[in-house]
Amino acid sequence: MEQIAGEAQLVVQPDRQALSRYGLAVSDVMSVVRDGLGGAAAGQIINGNERYDIYVRLAKRFREDRDAIADLRLQAPSGAWVRLGDVADVSIESGPPQVRRDDVQRRVVIQSNVQGRTWAVWLPIFRIPSRQK
Repeated sequence: MEQIAGEAQLVVQPDRQALSRYGLAVSDVMSVVRDGLGGAAAGQIINGNERYDIYVRLAKRFREDRDAIADLRLQAPSGAWVRLGDVADVSIESGPPQVRRDDVQRRVVIQSNVQGRTWAVWLPIFRIPSRQK
């Protein structure tokens, strides 16, 4: 049995009218989301011949809760601090299901509930002809 529903994903939809009131751009909102949740390079550690990038991002508790994300702050050009939730709609929605592959071929799982009949009756109805070269 495989999960066929989509994975939860964060959706941030900027409100352009609200952004313009504060003198902010959509890129300002996306920078907060990208750097705060995804992380931003802050430097490197060099250990002999090896180099390791240092990434900085918000603590896990601020990245997993919709309300905590909506409460992130942006600084407007005027110096005022604005909540992300005041200039963008922040939600967690079900995204598209993951594409599964066996070797290089896509694989789709089809599930059904059969009631009152045997599989022998339903199987010819569900059979999908395969394309052969």
